Amino acid sequence: MLARIYSAGLFGIDGFPVTVEVDAQNRLDYFEVVGLPDAAVKEAKERVRTACENTGYPFPECALLINLAPADRRKEGSGFDLAILTGILSAVGVIRNGVRLDDKCFVGELSLSGELRPVRGVLSMCVAARDAGLTEFYTSMENAPEAAAVEGITVYGVPSMRALLDHLNGRKLLSPMPRSAPSAAEGDVYGVDFSDVKG
Repeated sequence: MLARIYSAGLFGIDGFPVTVEVDAQNRLDYFEVVGLPDAAVKEAKERVRTACENTGYPFPECALLINLAPADRRKEGSGFDLAILTGILSAVGVIRNGVRLDDKCFVGELSLSGELRPVRGVLSMCVAARDAGLTEFYTSMENAPEAAAVEGITVYGVPSMRALLDHLNGRKLLSPMPRSAPSAAEGDVYGVDFSDVKG
């Protein structure tokens, strides 16, 4: 079965959307990630497998091919872990049919226990996701306040893979991260202004 979900990467300081395509076939056990991944992305295979099992779901014994598109742009860092495992579990039916994933972006590193760890550049990635037309952004609890500064997209802080699966399957919903606007008092933090400078 084929699943397609979305993540985001960094090119310098700019974010760009990444399509994560997961193909699961009932063949000899195989797990490969393609799409110009760096070493950290290739190592995701072991983090994802162990995080899945420690979350309480057996890792699927089938042929798994993960494509990170666009394939001609280098993918760096550990922030694709969450999207890769979410795509795998969607492809094999752990995430129930009918759950809409084409409007969501998943960014975060998985620990071996299935908890989410923060990654760098989340603000730029959240902007890229919004500009690509996505409406929901899922990331670690530590990264969520930074991402919530972006207007026009709903941000969710995710403590663990199990919490995300419960949310997507409708068992226990996550609360969106509130967007706090700076007050007028916070904006005026200096006692002097450049307009006071003479000459």
